[in-house]
Formats: sequence, C-alpha cells, structure tokens
Amino acid sequence: MKKIFSMLALSAIAVTVASCSDDDKSAPSEQNQLVGKWDYIEELALDANGNVVSTYSDDNGVCPHDTFEFKSGGILQNIDYNRSNNASECSGDTINGIWNVTGNTFKLALGEGEDFEDSFEIKKLTADAFEIQRPLTREEAEDYELNVVALKFVFKKVK
Repeated sequence: MKKIFSMLALSAIAVTVASCSDDDKSAPSEQNQLVGKWDYIEELALDANGNVVSTYSDDNGVCPHDTFEFKSGGILQNIDYNRSNNASECSGDTINGIWNVTGNTFKLALGEGEDFEDSFEIKKLTADAFEIQRPLTREEAEDYELNVVALKFVFKKVK
C-alpha cells in the first residue's frame, strides 16, 4: 500500500501551479523555486468543500521520509524508503522521472516514458512548503470514502 501512496505522491508532484492574477511569477520562477530535495510528508483526502476527510502520513519507522529531488532540466529522482525500526536496515528504491511546469500545470512522468502521466494543481509553493492537489480517478475512488473527491499531497523542503 505504501508503494501506491508513493506513486500517487509522485503523480501529485505533477501539479498545476495555481495563480491568483495575471501579474504572478512566470513558470520559470516556479520551476526554480521547486528545484531541490523535498520530503513527502502526508496525503490528505478531501471532500467537495475542501475539508480533510482522512490523512495518510508516511511512516518509515526510523528510516528517512521518501524524498523527491526536482532537478533543473525537468529531471526527477524519487527515493522510496522501506520501513524499518532498525536504522542500519534502511534502504530505498530509486525511481527516475521527469517534471514540467507550464502556466498553472505541473506535470510528472515516472520511469523511462516520454509522456507525462499526471497533472496537479499547486496549492502552495514557498521556499520550504509544497502542496499539490488533483481529483481522484475512478479507480482511486474505490479505495476512499464516498465523499472523497480529491487528494492533496504535502511536501517539506529538505534543509
């Protein structure tokens, strides 16, 4: 199940950059702000009014949070850590991908494919916080309560 959430989180990183007005920063500024390493903190399941219905927090025991490193040129490297209570047993699987910000859309693809797999809306992007959101697919909706319509993914910048 943890792998599913990590894959969803990666997809979530493929997000739409929300803008409030025409004078907001252009996509290159958002891309530059996103470049760096981010910890995946939690997934929030939201109802139609934007209320949190449930929360999934990434619990890796003593191992690090799963990380997403957004590199310049649209390169993504995700390290999906296994859960362990013994620090010497912490290991992670590396998943490579690509990302792109165009206007209000953040897109992501995992693996070697050239096509972007998912799009998200960026709800927050600051120097140390990154939140993205997207509606549930029909397949995903089967795993959630009936009133859940969207997922929000929360990341924190690694210092």
